[in-house]
Amino acid sequence: CISAGTQTFDIGVGQELRDADLGNPVRAQKTINVIADTYDYVQGVMLDTFLSAVRLTCRNTHRHCASRAAAGDCESEDDDDYLEEETEAYNRMHFECGPACGSCDLLYNEELAASCRIDQAADVFAKGDLGGMF
Repeated sequence: CISAGTQTFDIGVGQELRDADLGNPVRAQKTINVIADTYDYVQGVMLDTFLSAVRLTCRNTHRHCASRAAAGDCESEDDDDYLEEETEAYNRMHFECGPACGSCDLLYNEELAASCRIDQAADVFAKGDLGGMF
């Protein structure tokens, strides 16, 4: 969880170092830096009213998101030799590790956001509906 002022936001599972990173202080420090950057990034996302529809879906869903982000897995290659498997891994990282990759805003979908907005003027209950439920 990350605290933003008086609000706390769940950003997914706790982060751990990958086996390949254990005993390597440089990799460990890079992972710690990603976690610190995630804290700063998420505060902005979670408090941005434009991205309110993203708050419920942007999570680190894997325990190694920060380690993988620190290893560069959130970055794409812009050359022709970038393999399809690597592209799929890159896309998966942004979807499954949005906070660590700093990509929650990529999950924003205007159509979905519009469908989730509450119409304050609409009366969803007819007279007597609530009484009939109990």
